Amino acid sequence: MKFGFFRWIGTNEKAIYDNKDLVPSTTNIIFIVTLSLVLLTSLLLWIFKRQIHQIFVKRNLSLKTQAIITRSIGAFMVTLMIIRIVMLGITDYPRPWELIPLHFCRLIALFVGVILLMNKPQWLKYFVAMAFLGAIIAFGTPDTKIAFVPKENITLSDQTLQAGKTYYAWISYNNFSFWDFIIIHSLIILIPVIFGILYPYNITFKDSLITIAIFSGLLIFTFIINWTTDSIATDGDFTWKTNFFYTARDTNVNAFVIKPWPIVLLISIIFGALYVFLASGIFYVQDKLVFGKWFVRKQESSKVFRDDLYERLVVKFKKQK
Repeated sequence: MKFGFFRWIGTNEKAIYDNKDLVPSTTNIIFIVTLSLVLLTSLLLWIFKRQIHQIFVKRNLSLKTQAIITRSIGAFMVTLMIIRIVMLGITDYPRPWELIPLHFCRLIALFVGVILLMNKPQWLKYFVAMAFLGAIIAFGTPDTKIAFVPKENITLSDQTLQAGKTYYAWISYNNFSFWDFIIIHSLIILIPVIFGILYPYNITFKDSLITIAIFSGLLIFTFIINWTTDSIATDGDFTWKTNFFYTARDTNVNAFVIKPWPIVLLISIIFGALYVFLASGIFYVQDKLVFGKWFVRKQESSKVFRDDLYERLVVKFKKQK
């Protein structure tokens, strides 16, 4: 077992425990500060979104230049994903299933990168609500504890790890994965916010349903994968016991198990749908606020979520009568 900044286990040999309850709290001041700064930055950008958009329009960048910038940012996101996969792959990471970008925030990051590579920034509206939710949960309750089972005895400076026994490594700031976690989860909030200002979009009732359909489908798909890998994995082997979308039932790979376990699928879909509708409503309401230099006033919203919902539900019902 090798230690180092670019190794999955970091530089600290003493951050390995044989009892998961002894692992230090995953709540880290760095995560809280980062989340606070990201949310504050997003809020300030959104408060002055009209001014920022006007400045962007006045720059009068050609469509070709805009496409190059957009695709470059998309390529940067995808490159970050690839670098992480390579770094963990060559350092014998004990949870190789994480190299597959099907985890909630990793999948959102991949979608963001691909959407920008396709030069379709307005498609980000289908992912922005879930990006905020995923990143806030990730920063607020970071799971920095990794269970692993040595294949042979390993002598460290303060202990000897026994082959076949489960140990828990604590990942902290002395590790590449720690900072990759911070960067990716910050970007999946900031990039959609920035592009939402530069390329304004509406969120309709139909758009909300599309978002719910996308994530419900992904949730069901990953739930089946988690169930399958959990069923075929041998006891104590976490190598391919997946925890995509945090729906695994083994507490060694999922620190946030909701019991009774299978009900997590239904709960997640219902909660996700309610959250998307709430976020869409907030998106509509906030657009009625106009922030000047010294004041805040209200105007008609340019968003059509409310009118679209009324048209689909009320007017259609009256016609049927």
